[in-house]
Amino acid sequence: MASNIHVKDTLDNNLDLNTLNVIQTSHYCLPTVNANTREVDFFFPNIALADSASNEPESHGFIHYRISPVENIQEMTKVNNNADIYFDFNPAIITNTTWTTFSDLFFSVKETQQTFTPIIYPNPASDLVTIQFPADFNSGDISILDLQGRRVAHLQNITGSIITYSLSNLSAGNYVIKTHSNDKIIFHPIKLCVVK
Repeated sequence: MASNIHVKDTLDNNLDLNTLNVIQTSHYCLPTVNANTREVDFFFPNIALADSASNEPESHGFIHYRISPVENIQEMTKVNNNADIYFDFNPAIITNTTWTTFSDLFFSVKETQQTFTPIIYPNPASDLVTIQFPADFNSGDISILDLQGRRVAHLQNITGSIITYSLSNLSAGNYVIKTHSNDKIIFHPIKLCVVK
């Protein structure tokens, strides 16, 4: 269970910090803006967010905000955005990158495609683990990271919507599974607990 969470989002120079408006958050949040670094720190104190291994439905949170572009932004300017999520004192988990293209008098936001959270079972696991993707998943890579952010396993060019992986080369502990789709489908990181 996470007690304190920081979501740190550095905003592009083409966005007007003065127009930042936090609309809704899933839990009580204290946002602060550093005008020099353009970093917005969304701090969730004492959130008591459940671990996905023990209570997956209660392990989610969100931030909904809006911000306007700077005046006289050039046509077809593209702005990328991602954020770093810190669970207590653990290394950052970096979100997928989204991009916004500003066109004429309106803009459109495109996240490369829909986002998904793969299903992983059993979790905790000791021997084999199964990762299930949406039916339209074609191919991609899987990285398994320890809590220091070091990659301890890398599966390349996997295909199919259900993958079975042996945990025999991993020590007991907690890991993060990150997936990249060759079709540019975005997948949320998954926490994995390995027991021996």
